[in-house]
Order: sequence, then C-alpha cells, then structure tokens
Amino acid sequence: MDSAGGSRSSVEARVDGGSVERFLEGVERVSASDRETIETVLADCGVGSVRSEAWYPLSAVLDAVGVVVEAVGTDALAAGGRQCGDVVADDAMTVPEALAVLDGTYRRHHRGDAGGYGFRQIGPTDGRVECSTPYPCVLDRALVEGVARTAADGYVSLAEVSTCRDDGAERCTYELSW
Repeated sequence: MDSAGGSRSSVEARVDGGSVERFLEGVERVSASDRETIETVLADCGVGSVRSEAWYPLSAVLDAVGVVVEAVGTDALAAGGRQCGDVVADDAMTVPEALAVLDGTYRRHHRGDAGGYGFRQIGPTDGRVECSTPYPCVLDRALVEGVARTAADGYVSLAEVSTCRDDGAERCTYELSW
C-alpha cells in the first residue's frame, strides 16, 4: 500500500479552511440546521468563522466533529465526507487514478502528522484502500466512497475488511469494486 501510515492525531496538525468549507457544504446538502450546529460547535472549539485561505488546528476540528456526532449523529459526517470525495475525483479520472491521488490531495490540505490514505489496485475493477487519518471512520468511508463514485461509470461497492479504528486498530481497510 502507498503511504497510509501516520498517527491518529497530532496537536501540531492543521487542516485548511477550504477542506472545512467543503465539509460544511456537504452537511448542508442534508440539513441546513446541521450545518449551523457544526458552525456553532466549530466556533466553540476555537475555529470561528471558516475562511478557505486559513489553516486551523486539526485537534479543534476533531473536537468539533466529536461534539457534532453526539448532537446530530453520523449522517452529517457522511454527507460532509462524500462532498469532499466529490471534489477529489476529477470527472476525467478513472476510479484507480482518483483513489491513487487521494493521499496526495489529503496531504495538500493537511499539515503536520495527520495520517493518510493508501490505495492498491487488486484487479481491473477492484482495489483496497487503507485509511489512517484521525477522522471518524464514517467520514473516511464516505470520503473514499465519494471519490470512487464520482470517478466510476456506474455502481461502486465498498466493504470494510479486517481492521477498523472504531475497534482500536491503527487504520480502517476497505475493499472496493466498481
């Protein structure tokens, strides 16, 4: 696998405002009130008004995400992850190309030790992605699915296999077919 190594979180890690904005746009697709809730929680965690050109402490964003899950559930996180995934995959890309650039795109939008993604193509229409970011598994899963669906010509199937951070593992592993 390519570069999925990294720790679950780092105090020095930062995320750019553009990524936070895309996440908020995805949440708003599901519920405008959930977006308002997340914006309020982000402000309470020290993020304030999000600007695309700014960099924010990843720890503050993760704190806000945790509060949001308790307040509104995981649907908002999944919507935000899918929105970010839609942005990663260019319409001209194939699924393997889109999944292969996911880690580089993630690293351009994060500074410090914030984990990453690794992709390995197994066959002509299937592959495996390992996620070792500090984000909740539901967000990573939706991001990977969003990347694949945007690049696919049709159906995408995603299944968690072998390891999951929710169960204490260092990474989540997903097998995809398209």
